[in-house]
Amino acid sequence: MSDSNLKDLLSGMSEEDKATMRELLEKETSEERAEVLSNTQEETPQVKVATVKSGPGLLANMVVTVVVSLMITGSALYYYDKNYAVHVQTCDLRSFLTSLKTQVGDRKITNEQVTKSIQEMHGKIQAQADKGNTIVLLKEVVLGGDENEIKP
Repeated sequence: MSDSNLKDLLSGMSEEDKATMRELLEKETSEERAEVLSNTQEETPQVKVATVKSGPGLLANMVVTVVVSLMITGSALYYYDKNYAVHVQTCDLRSFLTSLKTQVGDRKITNEQVTKSIQEMHGKIQAQADKGNTIVLLKEVVLGGDENEIKP
């Protein structure tokens, strides 16, 4: 290596690097050079490993996670039940018409009141049927269970 190339190389180095380079050039064997280099290398920084928290912080996170999950699940079930689940309503027309016949026979109500009563019942049934997820069945068709009854 020529002196001008060496001067150019040394001009961009710090004083510490220049001293190391001079030491390397003075050594004759590769073992001696390796020893100089190993003495000049800086220690590698120690890496700190993060540990998992335990105690009240972890417990609090778990409680928050469970509560949020329950809220989301409950909201989803409520929305599904309100908008998509099929609901069954029953109507006991036989007893309704029997009571109207009895009241007309006893002269407790007039024909106009009967007509009005039938229209009211029809309106109630229609209001339930207009809901997209509700089915209205006659009480005689439903064998049993937990159904909601439309009352006159």
